[in-house]
Amino acid sequence: MEILLLGGCCLLFLLTGAILLYKNTQFVKNAIKTIGEIVDVSDYMGGTSRKRVYSSIIEFRTFNGTAIRFPNPSSSSIKPELGRKINVIYHEENPEKAKVDSIFLLYILPVILIALGLLLVVVTFSAMP
Repeated sequence: MEILLLGGCCLLFLLTGAILLYKNTQFVKNAIKTIGEIVDVSDYMGGTSRKRVYSSIIEFRTFNGTAIRFPNPSSSSIKPELGRKINVIYHEENPEKAKVDSIFLLYILPVILIALGLLLVVVTFSAMP
């Protein structure tokens, strides 16, 4: 039973990482790069530690001057500085789906998920009788 659970986790990590990596790579291929700015910060009490967690709203202007706001997908226990500049990528036909241009979010996080999936594969096969 445990082997089935480990096998399911392997697939979950591998597929999630691979899909994220593929989608992010495709997104970056045709994306327009620009600079955004943190214009708002929200906070909430996070997780079991009950520490204050901060999340920022980023605003940027498209090539034609339209202002777009979107939430930063990452949160932190450190309050972001209003006015701080952030690298942003977006597609001209759908700028509302903009992303923070971060190597960690776009590439390293999916690779970590794939690595965890591969590690679980090794653990699963080594645990088999």
